[in-house]
Amino acid sequence: MNLVQVLLGSVLVLTLLGALAGLRPGLAERAAYVPAALASLALLWGAGQTLYSGRVVSLLRVQWLPAASFNLTLDSLSAFFLLVAGLVFLAASVYGLAREEARSPASLYNLFLLSITGVLAAGNVLTFLVFWETMTVLSYLLVNTRHDRPGVARAGLVMLVMSQLGTALLLAAFFLLYAYGGSFDFITLRLTAAQMPPVVRDVVFLLALGGFGVKAGTVPFQVWLPLAHPVAPANTSAVSCRAWSSTWAYTGPCGSSWVFWAGARPGGA
Repeated sequence: MNLVQVLLGSVLVLTLLGALAGLRPGLAERAAYVPAALASLALLWGAGQTLYSGRVVSLLRVQWLPAASFNLTLDSLSAFFLLVAGLVFLAASVYGLAREEARSPASLYNLFLLSITGVLAAGNVLTFLVFWETMTVLSYLLVNTRHDRPGVARAGLVMLVMSQLGTALLLAAFFLLYAYGGSFDFITLRLTAAQMPPVVRDVVFLLALGGFGVKAGTVPFQVWLPLAHPVAPANTSAVSCRAWSSTWAYTGPCGSSWVFWAGARPGGA
């Protein structure tokens, strides 16, 4: 087990400890932001190490079925976006310690940090969807923290509906790729793009870009954005805005583009 695996493993342990501590009201809930801050530091260190070494690090691989595995892998691209996410979560965690009135529920906040890490480190479609949908549900619960205030429930519902629309677009893109490649592994899907007819490849690209764009609130899917962010707790709004933008930039323009360009270049290389 190398240093990056230890650091990313500590993110799992710390966020789960923070989630458990956050179940207790009062001082324990405030203290639950300490594990989140430490997990953010571990995330920064692990992502920085990966960027510095330039190596691909396999964090976890569990084979459930012949066609289904749980796979977490870190490369330079995902490490860069984890570095950005770690910086934002560190700042928001310190802010949550200091400002009670702007604080999100600590349990949800810690789990949200874990889900963002999983989305950015996912090595296949199954792993990605597990963390993606976990992130969606946690986002909904975090936005609805002050559900007794006017407009909060509606904002959360609109955001949830739009998120599921995005997931539907992504599922369509993934199944089209699977139909040609016979695998849900991201590396295999990239190679598959070179063998796809140009029209199908372009459809997959547009589906993926739209699916990720919904989560980031890009035009024309931005209807939920001005509703959800003003009613969410301040540190939730900060991390969700940056985290969603990071996941969109990573899995949208950066991640979806290989579907198009891998096949557009001669030989698909």
